[in-house]
Amino acid sequence: MDKLRYLPPGTAPATLIVPPEDQRVKSAVSLFEYDAYSFQEQRIETIDDLFPYLESEKIRWISIDGLGDIDFFQQLALHLRIHPLALEDIFNLGQRPKVDEYDRQLFIVLRLAYQDPQQGPMFEQVSIVLAERVVITVQERSSDALNPVRQRLRDGVGNARFMRADYLAYALIDAVTDQFFPIIESLGESLDIFRSALHHPPVQERVNELHEFRSLIERIRRAVRPQ
Repeated sequence: MDKLRYLPPGTAPATLIVPPEDQRVKSAVSLFEYDAYSFQEQRIETIDDLFPYLESEKIRWISIDGLGDIDFFQQLALHLRIHPLALEDIFNLGQRPKVDEYDRQLFIVLRLAYQDPQQGPMFEQVSIVLAERVVITVQERSSDALNPVRQRLRDGVGNARFMRADYLAYALIDAVTDQFFPIIESLGESLDIFRSALHHPPVQERVNELHEFRSLIERIRRAVRPQ
């Protein structure tokens, strides 16, 4: 999931192509609307469900998991004036972390790391659109990486409910970055075990493990340094 997916040569700018694994999979969308005195959370099934909230004076967080519903993204971009190139970058997975500034909006790309029980360390893209009173997050897959922020909003703990949308974006960036620490800690423990086993056969197995460690360290470096 780290590899940058290039559009075919000659593709028009701002073309949206759904990744093959996301085709025919409906995006999961949740809305969090709040201010210092109120909070509500609800599942959004269609873009029409979202329209009544788009002009609200409260802070709104639109959380989207999955890229399968291209019409939803296009309608959302139209109503919130998301730049076409930012929308294209949401679908171009595997990018390096970055920030692009558009008219009255910031577009942020992050790398999310997590431990999969079957496949080991996984890296995915998280896209954030920050507007005046709206934050949109787009994840490749559903995960619990942003749950600490969701729970703080539900409980009214800390500053989140009293602050503006930029503080919410900051809290989300912080939550994504925190996900690297368990991966790094696990890598350190694995390297300690590896050092202890260096003098034991089979040698080829040790060499393979060394290549895996070098590959993981390089993936972490590519994600963490720009982030």
